[in-house]
Amino acid sequence: MDLLYFQLGGGPYALRLEAVSDVTSAGVIQPVPLSPPAVKGLADRRGRPIAVIDLPRLLDDSAPSGRTIAHLVRLARPLDGTAFWVPAEVYSGEGIAGEGAPAGHVLIDGRLHVLLDPESLVKRAAAFS
Repeated sequence: MDLLYFQLGGGPYALRLEAVSDVTSAGVIQPVPLSPPAVKGLADRRGRPIAVIDLPRLLDDSAPSGRTIAHLVRLARPLDGTAFWVPAEVYSGEGIAGEGAPAGHVLIDGRLHVLLDPESLVKRAAAFS
């Protein structure tokens, strides 16, 4: 399966590439007063506001140490009004689910990654307190 993958402080994560619309540098993110803590704010994407979810905060993880570029990983339909803020380098490649990988994980280049479910993460962000 084709994947987008990255490393946060606590470990390696992956998203199915079919769930991703595009990846850009994070740029300016405007905070939204009274939004859930996991919502970092709004970003402009081609003249359209996109809700930005702070993925490390949502995962109870930390950003990698050292200076890295932050990316917006905009999700594909039906979640295309949402992006994950990923403060890490992101890569694309192939992974294997099933053989040798526990449920909810994929093997990429022999390394185990947590396979994230964008829909459940977006729901969790809205209810995050």
